[in-house]
Amino acid sequence: GILDETHLRFFTYKGIVKLFDQAGYTIQTVEEVLDPQYEKFSSMNSTVLNFGRTQIKDLTPEEIKRFFVFQYKIIASPINVNRNEVDNMLDDGKNVSQIDHLLLEASEVADSGDIEIALKLYDEITKMAPDNAKALIGMGDCYMKLQLPDKAESCFDQACLHDPNESKGWLRLGLLALHKSDNKKADICFNKCLDNDSDNDRAYCGLGMVRINRNDLDGAVDYFCKSLDSNPENLSACKYLLELSYKLEQYGEIEIYLNKFMELHPANVNMRFGLAGIQYKRGKLEDSLENLEYILALDPEHDSAREMLDSVRSDVVLSK
Repeated sequence: GILDETHLRFFTYKGIVKLFDQAGYTIQTVEEVLDPQYEKFSSMNSTVLNFGRTQIKDLTPEEIKRFFVFQYKIIASPINVNRNEVDNMLDDGKNVSQIDHLLLEASEVADSGDIEIALKLYDEITKMAPDNAKALIGMGDCYMKLQLPDKAESCFDQACLHDPNESKGWLRLGLLALHKSDNKKADICFNKCLDNDSDNDRAYCGLGMVRINRNDLDGAVDYFCKSLDSNPENLSACKYLLELSYKLEQYGEIEIYLNKFMELHPANVNMRFGLAGIQYKRGKLEDSLENLEYILALDPEHDSAREMLDSVRSDVVLSK
């Protein structure tokens, strides 16, 4: 939610449900923290919301309520967990619970910015379980935040050695290799990641970047499309595909993906401007016009949108 101190990204309610589902959890209860203005607004029984010059009509009471949510509080539990097995593990005195607790604590501490403390916690875990891939990956992430890529790479290498099925380790090794312009290693690591997580959009995006480095632009387009098929919200894949579309003068696919992205992020002015430009290139003047007017309603000072709008309007007049 937007009130969390350790907030890393924004979620819609659908995104929250998707996150828990992909992580293997089922949501038990949902509690909403609402804007104080909601009570007053709901008493008006209105079906319309106004945002400056933008108006959304025919909303249900539940849809209107969603606009006033500051934060969702979720209680969830793992799917298909055998509680007897968990209880037996605790009864047997195994240290699995302690390691899980330390992993959670280390992750939260790292997210709050206390990297050195997080490293000490991960180090404590590796002393208890030297082959714990999650701890090694967490330690590597900390070293990346400290801008120590060599130490990070060593941690990721160990994680993949101890657990070759750990897709996160392979993904991070691929990103590091890409940063070092080692396209061969990056290619191998991203594919290893996909061997264990076939829907990993970041790995597909990484392979697209490798193809760009090899000047295989058609191959890059294929991988960026796969990335967006897996996750329509992958902004990097969208931006790379948009750039390649102009280079290759192929605009059909990027228009589809940009439309999907705008359904999820209607207020993203930059990507909407990209969509308007693609529609202009494809001769879809009315669609381009609509998107440019939407942009200017959100940002009246958007000079590039206003300039393109004048060009589109001129073409509309000429086409009649």
